[in-house]
Amino acid sequence: MRRGARIVWCDEAVVHEPVEASRLSLRWLLLRALRGGQDFARHKLAGRLGDLTTAGRARLLLRALAQSTMAAGLALLSLPSGRHRAVYWMLKASANLGKISIFLGWHYQEYGSKAT
Repeated sequence: MRRGARIVWCDEAVVHEPVEASRLSLRWLLLRALRGGQDFARHKLAGRLGDLTTAGRARLLLRALAQSTMAAGLALLSLPSGRHRAVYWMLKASANLGKISIFLGWHYQEYGSKAT
């Protein structure tokens, strides 16, 4: 855009994108959410999303702990209403576990070697 390119939106456009079968599994979705949580925490802790104090780091960790616990509980409670509802909360729990795992020094790498 800085070089003059325009972005155009068309509600009527039909777009097709192939999705590999391996990306349609619950396991893949959970790992993807975990990595997203890790990416967020890594950027937050590195100061790329604004300055972060020691108290801010503690809040980030405590909030992720509380949210992962609540999301796991909601996943169990919502299971009788349908798997899709439970999966929604499972993904939230997984993303917050990703944030927590960064504090523990574990980094899931979706591409390349699996963990460092």
